[in-house]
Amino acid sequence: MLNELWQNVTLENYNNFIPMTGKITQVPVRYNKFFKGDVELWFKTFALRAQNMINSYLNYPFSKLKFETFKDPLLKKICINMVFITIEHWTFNRIPIEFFTSANMSVGDINYSSQNDPMIT
Repeated sequence: MLNELWQNVTLENYNNFIPMTGKITQVPVRYNKFFKGDVELWFKTFALRAQNMINSYLNYPFSKLKFETFKDPLLKKICINMVFITIEHWTFNRIPIEFFTSANMSVGDINYSSQNDPMIT
């Protein structure tokens, strides 16, 4: 599990991303008992969860290259937008949705496989 947000993954940048569900200015009611109205803490918690979910989906590339080492700013922007879209999805649906995923790929004689179990809430 990551404990640090990727560069530019902030509540302010999320709100400037113009999410379809609107800007986050307060903790969604469902989570108030856990975050006591601390919007920054709520955002950081869910952004970290989104980052970890993206890491598990992109397990192979992220095991070889850390986000901070990406030289192409467009790649970084795509990853950041993935975090924002995941948070928007959770906010819109009111609850985090956890996915079971698995993937297999063959390149020549090499077989790759990846599996993600949902994170325990």
